[in-house]
Amino acid sequence: MGVTTGAWATADPPARAAQVRAWTMLPDHASVNWHEDGAAHVAAALLDRGIGIEAGVYSGTTAPQRFLDWPESHRVLRVLAEITETAPRTALRAAAGLLDELESATAPILALGDRVQAGAADGAADSDLPYAS
Repeated sequence: MGVTTGAWATADPPARAAQVRAWTMLPDHASVNWHEDGAAHVAAALLDRGIGIEAGVYSGTTAPQRFLDWPESHRVLRVLAEITETAPRTALRAAAGLLDELESATAPILALGDRVQAGAADGAADSDLPYAS
């Protein structure tokens, strides 16, 4: 079972980390959004508790570099490459760019939104976004 540690649940990073440390029932894993302030602090609390981490990395943000700069990035279960662009052509470019940015990640990478209709009006076919491992 997995849970979120998103800022939308508790805005203050130290408070989120304190909540993780206070959990009495532990999940198998928790997601950490690397575009949010305090991601490394929250992730450290998870690792201290022996909880696996899913690293949420948004396109169009500083999240890829923040995640890769974290000394414990090699300890996450997987990276969720989350494409935030909504226009098909931009989303495809963003996905390719994000996967390039995450090339040095050691955990498996799951590209969310694995099928994108790349402009049916101009005759382009569906495109598969790659999964990296």
